[in-house]
Amino acid sequence: MKRPLRTRQQLLDFAQKFATSGQSRAAYAASLGIAVHTLDHYRRQVRPRQPQLLEIDWQPPSLPPAPDCAIVLRNGRRIELSAAYLAHLSGPGELLQKLLSAVDPH
Repeated sequence: MKRPLRTRQQLLDFAQKFATSGQSRAAYAASLGIAVHTLDHYRRQVRPRQPQLLEIDWQPPSLPPAPDCAIVLRNGRRIELSAAYLAHLSGPGELLQKLLSAVDPH
């Protein structure tokens, strides 16, 4: 003899009552005459949905100021200096030679 068909609402009620039953999934499903995977399916149906997306507060990163002086070497490396930095140098020619020799020894 076939068991009577249960409505979707009945199965959802079973899933909600499982949480307070204190039984294991297997024992509770057996007491209802359904398979464990069927109980699990209906438990997923009644579980509150987690939001798919979260709201975030995003600020674009602040960009460094553009260099006032850029030296591009043969190998593609760049030395970028600001006017404020250059103003503090006592001997920019000597510093420039040291920078170039450190970066491009040729």
